[in-house]
Amino acid sequence: MTLDDWEEGFFFPNLEKILGRKPQGGYYPVWILPSYVKTFSKAPFLIEIWRETQRILSETKHLVLLGYSFPEQDSQSQLLFASLPDDCSILIVDPDADGVKVRMDRLLRAPRISMQRMKFEKWVEKDYPGL
Repeated sequence: MTLDDWEEGFFFPNLEKILGRKPQGGYYPVWILPSYVKTFSKAPFLIEIWRETQRILSETKHLVLLGYSFPEQDSQSQLLFASLPDDCSILIVDPDADGVKVRMDRLLRAPRISMQRMKFEKWVEKDYPGL
């Protein structure tokens, strides 16, 4: 993610204050780590979405996970996935499906995880194998 001079400013508006400088146009620093902090009080509609998602996941029999890497740092999303019923089957569609499966197994210990080691576009081109 570029931080500066993307459109004559910083990607994050408060970055100028934090860094103590104006955008330089050199695209530096180039990458930052995403934040997994989800502050629901600043966007109350998110809690409604989160609750509904948890309700739906708790009733899910088959989940297709498209391109989500299941990072260990995203504990709130992991809490959502922990809502899945024990008999839910999971299909991971991702070039790094093996890594995603390892992370999911650590948390969910779900025996019914299958994988398609490819990008979403290729999965669609191949007519949704594993579905």
